[in-house]
Amino acid sequence: MPLLVLVELISYIARAVSLGLRLSANILSGHMLLVILSSLTFTIMSSSFVFFLLGLFPLSFILAFSGLEIAVSIIQAQVFVILTSSYIKDSLFLHSDSSAKPGLSSKVNLNRKKSLLYLE
Repeated sequence: MPLLVLVELISYIARAVSLGLRLSANILSGHMLLVILSSLTFTIMSSSFVFFLLGLFPLSFILAFSGLEIAVSIIQAQVFVILTSSYIKDSLFLHSDSSAKPGLSSKVNLNRKKSLLYLE
């Protein structure tokens, strides 16, 4: 029995760590891409007037990737909230729920506490 407790504890800790690492890696990758492109564009545009005009092409990529990064951040926030809610539900209601009725597994159960909504 103590081995089972240890395995479950490691499982819950690993979920939180992996969620944080995944979110951090996605944020870092978008920022690094923008830093690389902006330093390249600055180097090109500061050379001469001709290169300044040619530097407008990579500048448009920076603007496009900024929009893409905003869209990715919205998706990441949604995924983070869904996974966090799922992990909290799993930690509060360990593996079974005796009050759950068969056939209602995809609906919201409001019978536990009125202030706590969780997805089964």
